Amino acid sequence: MIKLALMCRKGEKLNVVKPNWDVSNLSLLDGTIMETGVWVVGLKKAEELIGHQLVLCSSRNSPSYVGGTILSANKTSVVNNLPRVTLQFKLERQLSGRLVPDWVEQNPVHYL
Repeated sequence: MIKLALMCRKGEKLNVVKPNWDVSNLSLLDGTIMETGVWVVGLKKAEELIGHQLVLCSSRNSPSYVGGTILSANKTSVVNNLPRVTLQFKLERQLSGRLVPDWVEQNPVHYL
């Protein structure tokens, strides 16, 4: 079940940690481990999301371009008393092309 949507234009700062390639067409397969860029999310909240799915979208009105199951949350820093985390997830290609419902606010972090 999708619990988190992140607005991440053009996959900026999205990293492939452990690739699983289909070399016939150079595409990533399900099971590839990826890591998001840095997001303002409390570590406790991020840890509660482990085991649930996330999707990344270019805008709140565009379909997701990547998604998967969250494996871990890693605190990177605190800036102005706001914790920052990265999230590692296992790629699930069927989560591409999903529209996120009720994303009306401008916040790039949307909980479902």
